[in-house]
Amino acid sequence: VAVESFIQADLMRAVKLAIDLAAINGAGSSTEPEGVLKTAGIGAVTSGGTLKWGDCVDLWAKVADEDADFGALGYLTNAYVIGELMQTEKATNTAKFIVDALPDINGMTAIAGQRCGVSNQVPKSLGIGTDKTALIYGNWADLIIGMWGGLDILVDPYSQSATQAIRIVVAQDIDTLIRHTESFAAVQDINVA
Repeated sequence: VAVESFIQADLMRAVKLAIDLAAINGAGSSTEPEGVLKTAGIGAVTSGGTLKWGDCVDLWAKVADEDADFGALGYLTNAYVIGELMQTEKATNTAKFIVDALPDINGMTAIAGQRCGVSNQVPKSLGIGTDKTALIYGNWADLIIGMWGGLDILVDPYSQSATQAIRIVVAQDIDTLIRHTESFAAVQDINVA
């Protein structure tokens, strides 16, 4: 293995995951962009803790009711929710489940005929007791991720020189913006068992 290439790829993967996390659930502070789940004005659906077929349809309806149901539409959630939805019938005793296929190699499956991305960047620590998770629906083309400059990699041989360690600092300047809040809706009260 070419160690330098291996380390660069590892660092780039970490940066990409951090950008995804910020775009999905960033706090909107001076050091972190505001993510979709923290953006005021997106549609909200309450599941009561257990996600049901009607909640998935209601997410689409929230976006469609605002005439925003066009573009790069789809759902986004994490593996926990997909696992639950693969075991949740649309209606009792139908053997028709909300999600009927595992995600493909690109992390995509489907809900209600719409694509559904699966990312564990969708947190499982929402809510007052930090035991809730989310399902998001929207026009992902309206989530803008702006990047300034390139990826900065600083090799610092001094900070930890007493232990003969080298510190590597990676930085990427980004910000996120939802062009139209009407383009997104989320359920943020799904219980995590």
